Amino acid sequence: MEHRTQNRKKEGKSRALCARPFPHAACSMIHAPCQKGFALLFAVLASSVFLSIGIAIWNISLRQVLFSSFGRESQVAFYAADAGIECALFYDTKHDYFNPDDPATVMNCGGGDVMIDPDANPVFTISDIRLTDSDTGPCVDVTVTKDLITTVEARGHNTCDTLSPTRVERGLRVTY
Repeated sequence: MEHRTQNRKKEGKSRALCARPFPHAACSMIHAPCQKGFALLFAVLASSVFLSIGIAIWNISLRQVLFSSFGRESQVAFYAADAGIECALFYDTKHDYFNPDDPATVMNCGGGDVMIDPDANPVFTISDIRLTDSDTGPCVDVTVTKDLITTVEARGHNTCDTLSPTRVERGLRVTY
């Protein structure tokens, strides 16, 4: 019986200590009732740390996806410029289409007829060669300059839509 009264006296002291305005100042590790709310505080702190780490990882992942899509679109624009160069070189070397004395007005590139501006001698401009049937597919603008040397410049685009915010342009130049 005496043991129970001693425990009650100890509990009474610890409760009395916790009732003070600053209970943590008088509490020690022995007095467990003074630690009320510690688990909640720790859980909120841990949750906020894990949430901030998760947001940082998500942000990095989003940037990587954007960078990879721009890399892919850049590659499409580069290959469009390459196709425009190849088409102009083919028609110049095999058929002499860009002869300043007798220029041709139509050539077939990318599966469709393309108009050549013959009035701009010695610069021939081939605009908007569409490499697919859709308006949103890749296209290329080619300029052929005939002087003492021939210069072929091609500017490929990943989309023919000039208002697209994701439009990428890559250029190539060949001189011979």
